[in-house]
Amino acid sequence: MNKFLPLFACLFFVSGTNSFLSAQDPAAFNWSVAGKKISDRVYELSFKSLIKNGWQLYAPNQLISDVHTVELSFADSSINADSVYREAGTSKKISNKIFDNALFKVYENEAGIIAIIKIKGTVPANLIGTLKYTYGKQDEFYPLVAFPFSV
Repeated sequence: MNKFLPLFACLFFVSGTNSFLSAQDPAAFNWSVAGKKISDRVYELSFKSLIKNGWQLYAPNQLISDVHTVELSFADSSINADSVYREAGTSKKISNKIFDNALFKVYENEAGIIAIIKIKGTVPANLIGTLKYTYGKQDEFYPLVAFPFSV
């Protein structure tokens, strides 16, 4: 029986990993991104997504346990995003029992996040970065999930 213990442990790990991955439901968000020049070396990035399967996207410009709900980073350190994002879509307030029933603004059907970025130096032909967003539903919570993009 002892020789089968590693096999059971492996099956338990794989089974647990699969349920964790399916709980995150990567099909819940289908992000698109577009860029628009505002002025010399200043651009607007617009991220949009439909939200499926009852998930809720936590609106930007909020802190949960001192962690931002949305972050934007770039491969090139000469590119910086304003720290305040604009929002698009219909939001609502929810209380979350995970965080002592604190109130948070969320989006349930579709959402947009708009960022102004400034580029020092040469403007790249393709802007490569990562949008990190926070989402959940009921007692499930996934902070700063990465969406890599090129625009």
